Amino acid sequence: MSAGIKVAVLALAATLAGCSGWQSALDPQGPHARQIADLLWIFIAVCTAIWVAVCVVLWWALRRRRAERPDPLDLAPARERRLGHLVLGLGTATAVVVIAFAVISFLAQRNLQAATSNALTIHVMGHQWWWEVTYQDPEPSRSFITANEIHLPVGVPAKVVLETNDVIHSFWIPSLAGKMDQISGHTNEQELIASRPGIYRGQCAEFCGQSHAKMALLVIAS
Repeated sequence: MSAGIKVAVLALAATLAGCSGWQSALDPQGPHARQIADLLWIFIAVCTAIWVAVCVVLWWALRRRRAERPDPLDLAPARERRLGHLVLGLGTATAVVVIAFAVISFLAQRNLQAATSNALTIHVMGHQWWWEVTYQDPEPSRSFITANEIHLPVGVPAKVVLETNDVIHSFWIPSLAGKMDQISGHTNEQELIASRPGIYRGQCAEFCGQSHAKMALLVIAS
């Protein structure tokens, strides 16, 4: 095996290794993360098909390159009509793909934001550079505060109320849900559901200062 092939195989293996684990959006462990991953793969598949089609057409055009005509203004009407129809068709197809992407994204976002009335409520306050986690309950004696760690029962939805005490933070548990910003003076909500027991790592996905890289948390589902 040549050195080039070995390097390519190692690079591919390293890339695939990053698609799984306790902090990967490509290894969903909850219904919300799975829906986001499915949406991502749809976008990748369609965009890849378009890219391949463009490359094939470009290769075909270069192979069939014709000699320059003596008179550039001497046009063939039938050929020009065919080219016009082709351009119109491709433009229409582009518009259809863009609109379809927009509709699919809107429907997915609406489904992800749907509220669950009987969800466990957890308040998460972002600080520089840690997470304050408050388990809320109508009975005050059953509410308590912890830091950088969230415990969830498997299969039970949890409504996470997100706020910040200083700068903008972004709450992200890749294996369970998408990103949600925490903005000063504004409250956002996100639902977390873990489909199976495990430990899932999250982090702040918005640069928030010197120790931003250390602003992580764990979600323990059991």
